[in-house]
Amino acid sequence: KRHQWNQNKVLTSVQKIVENNPDAEIILTTSRRTPAEFVDILRQQSFAQHLHIFPVDQTPQGWIFEEMQKAEAVWVTEDSVSMIFEALTAGCRVGVMAMDRLKDDRITHSVDQMLESKLISQQTYVVQLPQPYAFKEADRVATYLLAK
Repeated sequence: KRHQWNQNKVLTSVQKIVENNPDAEIILTTSRRTPAEFVDILRQQSFAQHLHIFPVDQTPQGWIFEEMQKAEAVWVTEDSVSMIFEALTAGCRVGVMAMDRLKDDRITHSVDQMLESKLISQQTYVVQLPQPYAFKEADRVATYLLAK
């Protein structure tokens, strides 16, 4: 385990995202690792009225990826590196919400490298997030296979 859940840090990040993007339609979903009580606590916050909240257990398989295809920007907690890459692959601007790190390893270093290279950002304003950089992994693999 490389990160520890910090509810206040996540709530503060979500609040800043809501406040800094008043004209945006903001959809929030959880992951299987999100503590069960988080959604109830989130719904009690005054800023939650500006969110469309979809707990992961109430969404069909593939829903998040369909939503990402339509989104201009996606914010992900930094512990979910696979979701960061999914958002980048979908061609979204990607923001990360900092989490409490328990240790540094190749995964946390990869997040740091993406931040340093400005593929992702900790900004909470959509317009301050890096321009989308589509990875186009499927195209790259297809080109590689066709070259064989």
